[in-house]
Amino acid sequence: MEITHGLLYKLYVVEKKSTRSIASILGLKTAGAISHYLKKYNIKGRSAVESLGVTVDLKKLKSLYATGISAAEVAKKLNISSRTVIVQMKRHNIEIRAYKASINSRKQKPASLDPIWLCDQYVKNKRSIKSMAAEAKIGSRTLRNILVRNGIAVRAKLIDEIDLTWLRDQYETKNRTMDDIATEIGVGYSTVKKWLNYMKVNIRTPYAYGCRKISTPHKKLLIPLLDSLGIKHVTSHILPRLPEQKAGPYEIDEWLPDHNVFLELYGDYWHGKVEKCIKSDTKKRNLLLKHYPNVKLVVIWESELKEGTAKTKLAELCSLTHRQPVILKPAPDNAVKTQ
Repeated sequence: MEITHGLLYKLYVVEKKSTRSIASILGLKTAGAISHYLKKYNIKGRSAVESLGVTVDLKKLKSLYATGISAAEVAKKLNISSRTVIVQMKRHNIEIRAYKASINSRKQKPASLDPIWLCDQYVKNKRSIKSMAAEAKIGSRTLRNILVRNGIAVRAKLIDEIDLTWLRDQYETKNRTMDDIATEIGVGYSTVKKWLNYMKVNIRTPYAYGCRKISTPHKKLLIPLLDSLGIKHVTSHILPRLPEQKAGPYEIDEWLPDHNVFLELYGDYWHGKVEKCIKSDTKKRNLLLKHYPNVKLVVIWESELKEGTAKTKLAELCSLTHRQPVILKPAPDNAVKTQ
């Protein structure tokens, strides 16, 4: 079909069809061809605003923008997009402010942010940047930059949030757990651990500080059972990394040093039914038997703890194994495995 001026004028100007719909009617693949013909026949194209039937009150737009608010805020008040505001301003030769000029016209430096006030509040009163920023009604990052510009040394973020001396005293002297401290000061367990690492405090073993990685049966059933039998044990004992391991070193649930036993606690579901866990357990067991041939590897199932058979099993085990303390060292690769 031949595309004439009259046909295109009728479809585009009179019937107000879009270039895409005209292309579909005329059997063209893209709307770009229609745009080419519009230019060829000098037919003025419509803007996106006109196509959507959006009307813009130009006087209101000018008056709002003159008050110093941004194009985005003008768009919200007129219920149109920011792009539409910018397009209309360019079309009607309205001068658009630079971003920094727009910010400066809307935000005045708070009177309270003089150097003396900053020094008194931050250095003498030891206030946090967050609380000062909230009072000044600006962002924490902005306030931090103002402190730097005024030559005030900014404290480390961790020190700014909590008294680290108190934290060290609670953890080391009073022997409190990280969970307990986190609950008191209203932060997460990982945040307390981060602060302790920041101070290079020696973190206690998982059992000692109530780590959530230890399962409930391990914490409430196995450990009390070992204590009641008078068996010396090391919870979550980490072994040296083995040559075959790609990831981190293995962790033994319980090491019984007086009896030379590795004790592993298996949950009935994960270690008994989930194929991925079963494969991982088999690989771990084979490596431990290879590199620690003189250490006995014993598995206690969760059901054995609940039924009470684990107590008899452990008592018999400790009576059969020797009570000579050993130093755990992986055997060399060429060592002969003994059973």
